[in-house]
Amino acid sequence: MSKDTSVIPFGDYCYSIDRVDLKESKIYVKQCPYSTYKIIADVHIPYCEYLEQMGSPNCNDEDYAKLLAFYGNHDNLSKVTPLSLLFDDCKECGINESNECEINVGEIVNS
Repeated sequence: MSKDTSVIPFGDYCYSIDRVDLKESKIYVKQCPYSTYKIIADVHIPYCEYLEQMGSPNCNDEDYAKLLAFYGNHDNLSKVTPLSLLFDDCKECGINESNECEINVGEIVNS
């Protein structure tokens, strides 16, 4: 089944800026619909449904120990979590990447 790449945000991240509210000093983002997580051994692991791969966990020592116990060792854990920057919403699919001049910022609200 082919996946719709038009819904993947432009830029280097798994989200795009939807709008900026200057009065409230808030930035609202729109997350990529393929960006989600899986729960393994009670630990949230970033997951890209487009690539069908998990990202490296960014967790505390206790949660990391749970994952090591679940997968047996660090090498096994690394094999199933190959996307090293996904935990920080850095895009790893390579779809709709663009330079800074092309990034489209949505609405700016000053009310």
